[in-house]
Amino acid sequence: MEQLNSNLAFVLAIGGLAGALVLALACAGHRTAAKILFFLVVASFDVTFRNRGYGDKGLDLQVLAKLLLWGAAGLFALSRANRLLSALSEPAAAAWLLLLGWFAASSVYAPNPIFSSVAVASLCAVFLFFLTIVREIDDSWLGSLALLAAGTVCAISLVGYFVSPDTMRLWSWIDGSLVRTSRIVGITGHANAIGGIGAFGILIARIFWSVMDSRGAWLHVAAVACCLAALLLSQSRTPIGGLLVVLGCYQLMYFRKGTRPMVVLGVLTSVAFGLIILFTYDAETTISLLTRSGDLQEILTVTGRTAIWGAVLDLWSESPILGWGYGSSTYIIPKISASIGFVVAQSHNLIIQVMLSGGVVALTIFTAAAVISLRAVLRTHDAASATLLGFVFIGGLTEGAVFNNTPDLSFATLSLGVALLVRRSQAVRLAEEPEMAVSLPPVRAR
Repeated sequence: MEQLNSNLAFVLAIGGLAGALVLALACAGHRTAAKILFFLVVASFDVTFRNRGYGDKGLDLQVLAKLLLWGAAGLFALSRANRLLSALSEPAAAAWLLLLGWFAASSVYAPNPIFSSVAVASLCAVFLFFLTIVREIDDSWLGSLALLAAGTVCAISLVGYFVSPDTMRLWSWIDGSLVRTSRIVGITGHANAIGGIGAFGILIARIFWSVMDSRGAWLHVAAVACCLAALLLSQSRTPIGGLLVVLGCYQLMYFRKGTRPMVVLGVLTSVAFGLIILFTYDAETTISLLTRSGDLQEILTVTGRTAIWGAVLDLWSESPILGWGYGSSTYIIPKISASIGFVVAQSHNLIIQVMLSGGVVALTIFTAAAVISLRAVLRTHDAASATLLGFVFIGGLTEGAVFNNTPDLSFATLSLGVALLVRRSQAVRLAEEPEMAVSLPPVRAR
């Protein structure tokens, strides 16, 4: 073990030196270095190479490597001060940053203030990084690198799924026994996480495919295939359902205006009648298709999430105005596992997670940020940001990962969506008010 730790420390040291060089070149305006930094940041979310307890938030080599990477991303953002300040002048970016500011203030009374402060600082670094990187590299590279990052994680996980099934597949308690299931977890530690990465990759491919460099088409296709395989093997309903909904809405935007209502009505009616007929004549098959256990209660309780929501709301009611502090769910929710019936470390709902972390104050800021972003989407008609934000909010119905601890891919998706929306908003305003050209940095064509 000591030899392993020393080897890891050596690798981390070499990686740190290489990272410092990449950061220096990126800050100096070297586009290739900026692209490398973007790829590494996107690939770092949700990846883990070890398991530890919910409450164990000590600093190990993996955590240190991620913090250094996210810190480098934050430094890159600060090196683009003019562009960053320009982006933050947009109401949507300012509102989301205000929410992060309140989470930073709430870390003072969190169960572990040091951990909470570091977590919020990393959120801020990642958020600011995305605000600036979308102006540094064009959309063809943004889409390609994000897709390849997700595809790389999924590809490694798929290899591990077959080569090392004991560590790369989900273990679950079934009838009192710990059983290895067929669900993939890969190098993320959980099936929902790898499913989310797969869905993210497919979503990015759909949004940016038309502007990606055709010379790398075979690589992009391979990445999409890996993402799709990982998503299906995860058997995670939230990413699958969210992806289908947002892709359907995104695709409808390209139909002729007069046909959209007819298409929507036809699809919804067909699905509804199909489910009714199938459930009427073969209810057992229908339930088995919609659940993993074959028990209808799995659907009615949203896989036990209704018990989590009730218990966490009771916990929130003890401190409704300020909440329990950012990152508190990791420490306080496991303590009420008896009332839930099983151990869990998050609320599994974005709204409830925000309320628990920052109380009514955070909920108010979150609502304002969401409304401001929605108004900006309607004003700019930006389908890309609408799709990314919609995917995050749909996933937030059953997951609270966006504002749970340190940055994850859900938070990165939110940040990318806001960054694209801010860039589009400024481009639209520039087109409407040409005199603003003297104060805005150039915006790349979509």
